[in-house]
Amino acid sequence: MKPDVLNLLFISTDSAFAHEVHRALEPHYTIGQIDTLRTWEQIETLASDAAYNLALIDQAVAEEKPFASLLAVKSRWPDLPVVVVLGLALEELAESVLDVGADDYMLRTPRVFNRLPSLVAGVLRQAQRRDRLYSSESTLSLIYESAFDGISIHEELPGVGQRRLIECNERYAEMAGRSKAELLALDNTSSIQTKVGPQFSLAENRIIRLERRRYRGLFSWVRPDGKENVIEYSAAPIDVGNRHLTVGVDRDITEQMLSEMETQRLLDNVQAQASQMQMLIDSTPEAILLLDNEFRLLIFNPAAQTAIGVHTTLTPGSYLHRLGNQSLTQLLPADGEEVSQEISHELRMGDDPVITYDMTIRAIHSRDTKLGWLLTLRNVTLSRQRQEQEEQQARLAAVGQLAAGIAHDFNNILGSISLLVQLAESDPQISARGRGHLATAIEQVEHAASLIRQILDFGRKSVMSRTTRDLADFLLDTCQLLQHILEDNIHVVFERPPGDFCFCADYTLLQQVCLNLGINARDAMPNGGQLSFDLSRFSADGASRGHQMGIPAGGWYCIAVHDTGKGISDEALPHIFEPFFTSKESGEGSGLGLAQVYGIIDQHQGLIRVDSTSGLGTTFYIYLPASDQKQEVYTDEPRPVPSVQTVGNQAILIVEDQVVLRDALCEILEIHGFAPVAVAGGSDAVALFAEDPQRFALVLSDMSMPEMNGVEMHQILRRFNPGVRTLILSGFSAQADQQAMEADGIVGWLQKPVDSGELVSSIQNVLNSIES
Repeated sequence: MKPDVLNLLFISTDSAFAHEVHRALEPHYTIGQIDTLRTWEQIETLASDAAYNLALIDQAVAEEKPFASLLAVKSRWPDLPVVVVLGLALEELAESVLDVGADDYMLRTPRVFNRLPSLVAGVLRQAQRRDRLYSSESTLSLIYESAFDGISIHEELPGVGQRRLIECNERYAEMAGRSKAELLALDNTSSIQTKVGPQFSLAENRIIRLERRRYRGLFSWVRPDGKENVIEYSAAPIDVGNRHLTVGVDRDITEQMLSEMETQRLLDNVQAQASQMQMLIDSTPEAILLLDNEFRLLIFNPAAQTAIGVHTTLTPGSYLHRLGNQSLTQLLPADGEEVSQEISHELRMGDDPVITYDMTIRAIHSRDTKLGWLLTLRNVTLSRQRQEQEEQQARLAAVGQLAAGIAHDFNNILGSISLLVQLAESDPQISARGRGHLATAIEQVEHAASLIRQILDFGRKSVMSRTTRDLADFLLDTCQLLQHILEDNIHVVFERPPGDFCFCADYTLLQQVCLNLGINARDAMPNGGQLSFDLSRFSADGASRGHQMGIPAGGWYCIAVHDTGKGISDEALPHIFEPFFTSKESGEGSGLGLAQVYGIIDQHQGLIRVDSTSGLGTTFYIYLPASDQKQEVYTDEPRPVPSVQTVGNQAILIVEDQVVLRDALCEILEIHGFAPVAVAGGSDAVALFAEDPQRFALVLSDMSMPEMNGVEMHQILRRFNPGVRTLILSGFSAQADQQAMEADGIVGWLQKPVDSGELVSSIQNVLNSIES
């Protein structure tokens, strides 16, 4: 068995000698690697991290540079064991070889190969012992320097209590408040120590120096910075050669030697902090409960008593088995599950309203032992209600988009029907009875158009014309109007509050809001009652405060509309703003009134909330941003239109993707003496217009078309003729701002379904303004 692996660096000019060395060592070692060099210069070609464990240098003759190979090896690998084989002529260099750094040498005699294995074994063992010694010394040095206690070695000097420091660690110097170099330079280190007790020096000297026994005592250090440390000193005698020394371990026990006054002061501080902590726990709005493993109450605060102690008296040491309507064991995590989790828990306390809590449960541990449970409950009832309202608003917005799109398509259909009926009315062969039927059809179209306008208001797609006036004046006028409209047994109340309430809005639409709410209030008060309007101003800070919950920060106007009617049921309340939802009997309502109110208020960047109690009435809160009073005021008066040259018999370019409506528009214009040219979309209009940009006196275009809308088409037409005039037809107007469109040269906007007389009049007015 070959226990050792030998990786050998061999330097020799004699290849036969190298072969004999290999043969001599092979029976005793596992040869891992042998690198053979001829000169010491070749050492530079070897890797510095080569894993050699022995270097063998064959120095048969003297080198030009004395010991060049040995010095090169030691320079490259300082810890590598080296054996030098000297020629007999160089025997006098044996001692010098060892001085230079060789671990051993042998003479190159005929028996050199017999002795080589044992000599190598001895060198390797010596190297291993040296490595272990270095490792042990490093470990001891590490322990010595990183010890928490101060460690010192002193030499006792003649005389009572005198000593000189021989060695110490950094902790000892730190405790003394001096540098290590400063302490070692002192002739007598006892001079910096203040003894505790007058007999300390004599007793220490006698026990350590004379009786050669261990000793433990106390002394104090007065540091250069004035701080006094109390030190527990443990000492023992040691002998190093002929010197009698003392090794000491110093531990700073100053904190343990605090006076009773200091201890009491600390105790008072702790008690004060405990009192402050109790005040903090008691004043926090979250309910806090600490339970042991048996669900016994250890600590709880007043908020906990308020939250769960309504029907349960909480006392320290009592057991808590339920929280509201749920068992505590169902809420706590089972063994092995996550020890900290957050759950939403609804507490139902008798007949009281449901209160929603976010409850955090955390297991309390000391090391590996579970001591109990910490429960915190936070009332999130208002925030959950606000979240539900925001979700409801999101649903309403989605429904509004869908409803507006459907309303737009219906407007196109109604526009076609309206124009076709009006064309039929112009036929002189229609009988009187037929004309009656056509009149009835027109009435139904107008009724359908009114319903569609309500849907467009809900979907925030209605045309708005803003003006600035005082909200208080507006409400006063509206209340007077309502008093004349509603029954005599309903008393409408409004008192003008002091202050300025200027607001930029479409007051026709706002009046529609008030009328819809007033009519709903009338239906809720069949036996009469009171309808009141209250106007106020407030500044919201974003906090959840009563009916102002969820109002963004800023200045707001609030219009509170309250009736003393029968109220709205809890089942119907979440749905009242949805289109076509009604709680009235069949045939009594379309379900669009409150949907229209919601859309109009939202179109004014406002919010609407409702509170209702069965049998006590309903209050609608309308919030309008007070900052809107700074908006630019504008009306629907036509802007000045520059003149443009007209050609022939006033050709009109009609752009409409609905075939029936397009044909009806052409026929209406032809009857009134115009020359209409119709195309189905924006790209066809651009192509036709580009052929002769001065041909058409006016462009009559639908707003919503598949390829491009009417405004986009108009902007392209202006590239060919900057003076082009476009009149827009649309089911709704939310795609573009009217002011911006007028600036682009769009001369008008007609809402579908359009009356033929209104259409012809609008066209003629535009053409007259051009000619003038």
